[in-house]
Order: sequence, then structure tokens, then C-alpha cells
Amino acid sequence: MDKNIEKGFKELKAQNEKRKSSLKRKIAVPIILLTAIAVTTMGIIASYMTYNSTISCLNQSMTAAADLAQKTVSNKLSRVSGLIGEVSENSTVYSADVTTADKTAFLAKKPRNTAVKAPISFRQTVKTSRMARIIPPVIPLRPV
Repeated sequence: MDKNIEKGFKELKAQNEKRKSSLKRKIAVPIILLTAIAVTTMGIIASYMTYNSTISCLNQSMTAAADLAQKTVSNKLSRVSGLIGEVSENSTVYSADVTTADKTAFLAKKPRNTAVKAPISFRQTVKTSRMARIIPPVIPLRPV
């Protein structure tokens, strides 16, 4: 009889262990799934926000660089058009009657500083740009 009782206890212990392991599984599986879904969702949201931030920052820096380039080109073109206008109005430069020495002397009197001066300084542009490292410095042009 002792063997039957002992056998019964062993069976009860085995059933109890089965119940414990299935209960652990019933609790652990949903928690693991919920955690995995939450982590994946947060990763997707973080990636999307990083992408939007990067695109916005690139747009702003490219706009600042384009504005600076536009102002530089505009300034250079206005200087060149002013010089062309002045030369075309003065017959000394293109007249066949004037000697080369007189033309050279006339042109020597003109100022030779043709460095491009932007309406705003480079430092102001750098301060307003979020990605100041990618904007190249303004290099003065050589005299013509």
C-alpha cells in the first residue's frame, strides 16, 4: 500500500510540475510578445523621426548654401555689368584712334579690387545655418 501511495504522490508532483510550467508559459509568452511589439514599434517611430529630421536639416542647409551662392553670383554679375557699362560708354577703350599706351594708362587709373563682397557676411550665414560645417567659405575673386 505504501508503494501505491508513493506512486500517487509522484503522479501528483508530476501533474503539479506540468501545471506550473504551462502557467509559466501562459504568462511569459504574452509578455514577451507585448515587449517585442512595443520595442519594434518604438524603433520604427524613432527611425521615421530621424529620417524626417535629417531631410529637414539637409533642406535648411542647402537653402542657406543656395542663398549664399545666389548672392555671390548676383554681386559678381552686377560688378561685371557695371564694368562693361563703363567701358562701353568710354570711347578711349574701344576707339581705333587711341594708342595702346593711352588705353593702358586709362585702365591703370581704374581700381583693381574686384573681390566679391556679399551683402551679408559669411559669419552671419554660418550663425543662421544649422549645418555650418558644410557651407564653404567665400573666396575673393582674382582681379581681372
